Amino acid sequence: MKAYVICVIATISFALLSDKALKNKKMKLGKILLTISFLIPCLIAGIRSEYVGTDVHTYLKGLYIDFLNNSANPISAVFSHNIEPGFCLLVYISTFFKSLNFTMFMVSFVSILPIYIFAYKNRYKINIFIIISIFMLSMFCISLSMMRQSIAMSFIILGTYYYIENNKKYAYLNLIIAFLFHYSSIVGIIIYYVINTIRKAKYNKLFIAFNLVIVFALFVTIIYSFLPYLGIKYSSYLINHTSSSFKLLSLAKKIFWLVPIFISIGRCKFNKYYLDILIISFVFIFFDIVLYIFGIKLAILPRLGLYFMNVSLFMFFPIFIKAFKQRYISSFIVILILFMIWWNMTAVENDTSGVYPYKTDIIDFLN
Repeated sequence: MKAYVICVIATISFALLSDKALKNKKMKLGKILLTISFLIPCLIAGIRSEYVGTDVHTYLKGLYIDFLNNSANPISAVFSHNIEPGFCLLVYISTFFKSLNFTMFMVSFVSILPIYIFAYKNRYKINIFIIISIFMLSMFCISLSMMRQSIAMSFIILGTYYYIENNKKYAYLNLIIAFLFHYSSIVGIIIYYVINTIRKAKYNKLFIAFNLVIVFALFVTIIYSFLPYLGIKYSSYLINHTSSSFKLLSLAKKIFWLVPIFISIGRCKFNKYYLDILIISFVFIFFDIVLYIFGIKLAILPRLGLYFMNVSLFMFFPIFIKAFKQRYISSFIVILILFMIWWNMTAVENDTSGVYPYKTDIIDFLN
C-alpha cells in the first residue's frame, strides 16, 4: 500500500509545483514538472503486480498472450475478440515490447493522458493540482482494474470540457474515441444533451433540472426491463447480482456530494456560467443515484453511473473551491474529503476483493 500512497502524494505534489511554475510564467519548468507528475502514476501502474486489478486476468493478460502468439495479421487480431477494438489495438501495439508490465503502463498512459490535457487546458480557470487531486483520489485506483471503462471515462471528461467550450468537433471526437474503448460511453450523448439543455434554458433552470431527473428515472425504468435481453456480452453484469450489494453508506456518500453543490450555488448565484455548471452537476449526481438504486438487480447500471459522477466531480469541485476566498484552506478540505472517501472505498467497502492495491504486492520493500 505504501507505494500507492507515495504515488498519490508525489503526483499531486509535482502537479502543485507545476501549477506555481506556470502561474509564474516559467512555462518550460512547469511543463517538465507536469510531465513528471503524469509519468509517476503511469510507472506505478506499469510495475505493479499483475494481480492488482481483477480485469488484468479477466481480459488484459489473455489478450496480451493471444497477440504475442498471433502477431502476423493485426486487423484479424484486433477485430477477432469480443472486446472493443480501441482497447484491442492498444494492447496489440504494446505487445511489440513483449512485456505485460509495459502493456499495463501503456493502458494507464492512455487512461491518464486525457485528464492531464483537461487540466492543462483549464489552467487559467482551475488550479492544475486540484484536477490531478480529484483524479488521483477518485479514479486512479479503479483505473487499475476497470481499464477499458477508465479510458472511456477520461475521454468523456475531456470531451465534456470541449463541449462546454463550444468546440463540439473535438467533443464528439473524444466521444468516438471513448466508444472505441468501452461501448458504455455512449452515455456521453446524454451528458452532452444535459449540458446543452441547461445552458440554453433562459429561465427556471432548476425546474428543468428536476424534470430531466424525472424523465431519466422513467427512461431507466423502461431500459431496466430490457437489459437482460441484450445478449451474452453483458451477462456477467446482469446475473448473480442481488440486493445484498446495495449499501446505504454508498448511497449516502453519493447524496453527500449535493452539499458542496448547494453551498456553491448559494455563493455563485450571480455568476451565470458557474450556476449552469453547478445545476448540470446536480443533474448528473441524481442520475448516478438513480442508476445506483436500480443497480440493486442489474450490476451494469452503477457502472454507467460512474460517468455521471466523475464528470460532475471535475465540473463542480473547482467551482466549490473558488467559492471560498481562502483558496488553500478550502483546497485542503476538498483533498481531505476526497482522501477519506477514497480510503473508505478501497480499504473498507472492498475488503474482500482483489481489485485495489493494498491487497497485493508491487515492490517488496514498499509494502
